Amino acid sequence: MSKELDLLTGRITPTILRLSAPLMGTTLVQMAYSLIDVLWLGRLGTQAVAAVGTAGFLFWLAEAVSKIPRVGMSVLTAQHYGAGRREDAKADIRNGLQMAIILGLLYSVAMILGRQQIIGFFGLDPVVHKLAIDYLVIVAAGFVLTFVNPVLSAAYYSIGNSVTPFRINVLGLITNMILDPVFIFGFGPIPGLGVRGAAIATVFAQGLVTALFLSIMLRERDIVYQSKVLSAPNGKLFRRIFQLGLPPAVNSGIHSIAGIVLNKYMAAYGATPVAVYTIGAQVESITWMTGDGLSAGLAAFIGQNYGAKKLERVRGGAKMGMLLICSLGTIATVLFLFFGEEIFRIFIPGDPDAIAMGIYYLWIVSASQILMSIEIGSTGILSGLGETTLPGMIGSVLNLLRIPMAWVFMSIFGVMGVWMSMSASAGLKGIAILFVLRRQTRNLSQKWVLKTENGE
Repeated sequence: MSKELDLLTGRITPTILRLSAPLMGTTLVQMAYSLIDVLWLGRLGTQAVAAVGTAGFLFWLAEAVSKIPRVGMSVLTAQHYGAGRREDAKADIRNGLQMAIILGLLYSVAMILGRQQIIGFFGLDPVVHKLAIDYLVIVAAGFVLTFVNPVLSAAYYSIGNSVTPFRINVLGLITNMILDPVFIFGFGPIPGLGVRGAAIATVFAQGLVTALFLSIMLRERDIVYQSKVLSAPNGKLFRRIFQLGLPPAVNSGIHSIAGIVLNKYMAAYGATPVAVYTIGAQVESITWMTGDGLSAGLAAFIGQNYGAKKLERVRGGAKMGMLLICSLGTIATVLFLFFGEEIFRIFIPGDPDAIAMGIYYLWIVSASQILMSIEIGSTGILSGLGETTLPGMIGSVLNLLRIPMAWVFMSIFGVMGVWMSMSASAGLKGIAILFVLRRQTRNLSQKWVLKTENGE
């Protein structure tokens, strides 16, 4: 029985919710991998958390690069699928997966070969440096999975099937939850491996996710299977996917690089601020990862209806999507403002200094949660329309602005000035991208005329 939703007919709100609920669950599952690592490693001390948090920035960078095939493929697949052009949709999926495999392998090799120089950049103390290297070498061996699994998930989202990726990723998370304490602390004949154990558990779980995707494809012979990933790539389509995916990838890459620089600033204040930020960023990711799930659902809904030329349905979906995603931002704001101490006690119950600092972190970022949600939702809607360049440019500029802002704020507020620069830039991005969205949705009919004239 097909799990694909009909995104072109029926009531808009229930359709978006039915598509997006598993997507939000999937992104929360993906976020939970790192969160669970940090939860267990917090029992080993702040040095272990700081080490994994530092290496975690390279995960962010991997996710940024993986957006090239993921976003480019999903935009084209949704529009072609909505327009009834199934063969074109299969070609989009095939070339997107091929690009993900190539980029994933290259990234893995680069991280392994350059591990000493990359981790050395942060200027960590010798113990944290060694722990970060230990973690990075193992997870880098599985980075190709970090590229391929999100692209497989996005392929299913684009055709209206968000249930299959959700179920598969939940099984991967459960596996990680079981293996984390076993490999970190040891069990029976298995020795405790600390941060290396957390890395092994994560790679094993990601490998299981890939295997489950392949099993589903082989059993159901669905459109993803029919894309024939082992066929020769299409150079023209490769370039088109790259063009669409590059702006959001550059934006995410700059966001990651800015995070790396800011983490270096924080490291100058000791391991505690780095550990606080590692935990705080994981907690805050509940907002943006859940928002990303809803955003992916909006991109698929908007993309299919835009491909089918149902422009009023596009506008209705955009309005409802923004209402939903702003609700998420409001909930996060309340939680961060009033429950910061309770949240941090979960992760580092025996470190009162880190808990006190963590409360301030959540207070600072609470100011930008609603605007950050607006940015994420607007970006998803614009992706569905095939507009990835302007959001990418805006995000890139304002992410870079974090670095000089941090310099200014640090001179006044110390390490909290770094967190202030992050919150301020997130708010500015939300305001700027909302203006772009309003302009694009007003000119939908004109955009379709231009696309028809250009023969696209």
